[in-house]
Amino acid sequence: MADIAVQSPFAEIRRLLNDWRDDESRFGRLFPAFSVPDGVLAVDVVESDGKYVVKASLPGFKRDDISVEVGSGVLTIAAERSEETETHEEHYTRRERYAGSAMRRIGLAGVTADSDVDAALKDGVLEVSVTTPAAKSAKKVEIRES
Repeated sequence: MADIAVQSPFAEIRRLLNDWRDDESRFGRLFPAFSVPDGVLAVDVVESDGKYVVKASLPGFKRDDISVEVGSGVLTIAAERSEETETHEEHYTRRERYAGSAMRRIGLAGVTADSDVDAALKDGVLEVSVTTPAAKSAKKVEIRES
């Protein structure tokens, strides 16, 4: 006769609670839908006063590290930086390297490469303003007899 293993219905809950207690990114492990993957840029997008305003947090990035492109209904924000330091002391040498990047593509209806775009970086927050295209009025179509 085969051995039957009885598993507690609470075993999975216990495992999740142990992972939550032991893991640094507790919220992201328990609720993966709410976590943001590394390298994905979190943004706020608001449409008001005839323009889109996109705000992105880019702490530690300089103006030259950031690229903003607009075209075909898509705003692309990309940031990349790397840093290397070396310290020489009497009995040791310390080298530190850092590299990081983030990118986001945001669909903005009707935006083209010709759209007016303004971007400013202040205190680690990039604010991009893109003028929305003028709303086209509806076209009346005549129905012909066939």
